[in-house]
Amino acid sequence: MEEGTEEPTEVRLLMFTRLFTFTVRVLIVLLLLLLCQFYLNIHGISAIYAKSSDLSSELYEQLMLGKRIYPANQEKKTYTKPTQPTVYLTFDDGPSIQTPKVLEILKKDKIKATFFMVGKMAEEHPELVKQVFIAGHTIGNHTYNHVYKQLYNRNLLEFWRQIQQTEKILYSICGIKPELVRAPGGTYTHFDAFYYYDMDEAGYTMMDWNMDSSDSSRANVPADEIVAKIKGSTLNHEVILLMHDGTGHGQTVQALPEIIAYFKKLGYAFAPLTTTVKPVQAPLSPNKPKSPYSYEQFIEQEERVKQDILQRLKRPVILPIGASLLGVTAVLLDGTSLLPDLALP
Repeated sequence: MEEGTEEPTEVRLLMFTRLFTFTVRVLIVLLLLLLCQFYLNIHGISAIYAKSSDLSSELYEQLMLGKRIYPANQEKKTYTKPTQPTVYLTFDDGPSIQTPKVLEILKKDKIKATFFMVGKMAEEHPELVKQVFIAGHTIGNHTYNHVYKQLYNRNLLEFWRQIQQTEKILYSICGIKPELVRAPGGTYTHFDAFYYYDMDEAGYTMMDWNMDSSDSSRANVPADEIVAKIKGSTLNHEVILLMHDGTGHGQTVQALPEIIAYFKKLGYAFAPLTTTVKPVQAPLSPNKPKSPYSYEQFIEQEERVKQDILQRLKRPVILPIGASLLGVTAVLLDGTSLLPDLALP
């Protein structure tokens, strides 16, 4: 056979081998996703039924006294502490016109961050949600409308409803069900024992911050003031830095390169938040509980919450086509990668 006829055959064979290898990798990842989802469903549902049959009046009384009660599925949770000092850059209130600018800066410095998204904004800008997701950042839930007087009025039902509403929006856009939740304004004085109990029971992780950039302390806080506030803040081994990528936060975008340079100079690594990071949560306020309802109302509320949790567990985690084309990434419930990207060989 002539040499000219052998080369195309070898090329075709090589292309077939690469395509076959890639297909096998995709199938393996999908199988792992299904097994992971099956495990979470079985254990999650059994935990829910175990707790729902044990809604004693004693539990209600303890919550009314302001004592934080951890459901069974949260008692043995462990966290991983990084060996290197680490900063977790977090951006609230987006996505907005500022988000692509933030993404560009992060991409340039090869940094992964966390975006706590408002459902209404995600609904208006689904293409930006996809950009954040495909870039490999963590996406968290920041309620639907961010309106304090609705979220923290009398009991948690409106807060819970908005978390579910935002989750459904994010799920419809990129197939994720974020476990990480940030309460607008943080948990201190806003959360009582009832809020924590139901969020814990559903498997959510409330995540506050231990460093505030103060970029939302008033309108249009100057970039140099944001940087100065961060440089004057107390450093921890793990820094969870609060910033915003909402519409009016162009100054935060302007400050971001200097903020990144500051932490790099101090020897900090950068990472996105996951459920393995020990959460920052405010202790319960000594004030009267925000949920002063009767035991019967408590039982009724728990039944609603239980039904929502079951519906949530039934929704499978989706592997978006866009992510498959750019590199296969298995995605857990908190929006983080299960496996590294598997590019074409």
